[in-house]
Amino acid sequence: MGARAAAGDANPFVAPAREFARRVAASFPPGTRVAIEVRNRSSLGAGDVAAVRETILGELAARDLRVTTTAESADVAASATITLSENTNGFLWVAEIRQGDRSSVLLMAVPRASAASTAENSGITLRGALLWSGPEHVLAASTAPPTQLAASSATQLANSPTATGASNLLLLITDGVTASVTDARHTFKIALPPSGSVDRDAQGSLAWTASGVTASIDGESCTLSLPLATSQPQCHTDAKVIPSPLPKAQLGSQRADLPAACGGVSAEILASGTGDYTQPDSIRAYEMRDGDVVPVSPAIAFPGPVLSLQTQSNTAAVAVVHNLGTGDDEVYEISLVCGH
Repeated sequence: MGARAAAGDANPFVAPAREFARRVAASFPPGTRVAIEVRNRSSLGAGDVAAVRETILGELAARDLRVTTTAESADVAASATITLSENTNGFLWVAEIRQGDRSSVLLMAVPRASAASTAENSGITLRGALLWSGPEHVLAASTAPPTQLAASSATQLANSPTATGASNLLLLITDGVTASVTDARHTFKIALPPSGSVDRDAQGSLAWTASGVTASIDGESCTLSLPLATSQPQCHTDAKVIPSPLPKAQLGSQRADLPAACGGVSAEILASGTGDYTQPDSIRAYEMRDGDVVPVSPAIAFPGPVLSLQTQSNTAAVAVVHNLGTGDDEVYEISLVCGH
């Protein structure tokens, strides 16, 4: 969801940054020494954030405020913490104003012009199809590859689709203490050994191998061999993996590799938004350019936070979403389409 834009007035976020700085400046008397901090909690790229920060600081100084950084602000009674955030409608900039014992908050909605321009012209579209929904707490979901589906018997995977989706869907679910692997019609359930308390923040994954499926949760992995219905899980503690560095402020916590391309544009990463578990969410495709992430697809919106996002093929992923309206968890297949 980030975007790289030319510096200066060519950057579409410079004008709103000036306007926001004017509103912030109006909160302080001329000559006030103000500590300013600009935080990025949105999908704006590094170039855009730098342009916004430079514009805000310059505009505040031009309006007779004595601007300092947070590192220099130990003896400063006035401050403004400016957070660049976003929601499904666009960017939302928030300034927390403090002056002595008084505080206030300023909000300004900013259109997602830069990101939309890059994404809309890429030729890449994401589509979401609902596969399953239910009251269970789902940590991860995966569709079985055709080779595994052919090797599975009717007792291992459902023969016919559920009312909402695929017949070859596996779920990793939790009851808050233990985790289980089950198919979409609950024809079997294999409990994984508990690894302490498992809550909604737990991270899980399901990955098909040549001989079955591996389910992982909170540092423990269990391999289930075919036929799954009679398999006894073989479990071990995982070695700690250090994730590859990506611009955390620009992407949500749920990400999946997607080695696909439309023409000269690559959709290297799928990622959720940057909101918390109380907000609707979205998924967008990104490309890495010069160490930064650039959006290459319009976002697709969901009725709640994305809890899990796993690659299924070169052009598809499976997402688990908690529907804030119904309280159910939902599983979607996210597929990439070239062209609009």
